[in-house]
Amino acid sequence: MRQSEQLNNLVTELIEFRKYEQHKVTLKVSPCCVHQFIRQIYDDFKVLAVQNDVCFHLDDNNEAVSVYLDVNQMYKVVYNLLSNAFKFTPCGGHYYRNFC
Repeated sequence: MRQSEQLNNLVTELIEFRKYEQHKVTLKVSPCCVHQFIRQIYDDFKVLAVQNDVCFHLDDNNEAVSVYLDVNQMYKVVYNLLSNAFKFTPCGGHYYRNFC
């Protein structure tokens, strides 16, 4: 099942990349609470951190700061960065980010 999901994700990425090349992508910008956005992604990665014995912390100030962004596109960027960080962090490693 996991391999089929990975293959599906790769196909989707190739289709999206082709759209970018052809300039057929439009951003859907809307206000977004940064705290909630980052917290959601952090929560998604906590399980992976425990599985890989990686020390993963988020310090934030719970401040309700709103910014305009395309939530889906920004999610992909942050998710990809964290995925790569976990991929190259050895077991027992540390990943610390302060978003204050």
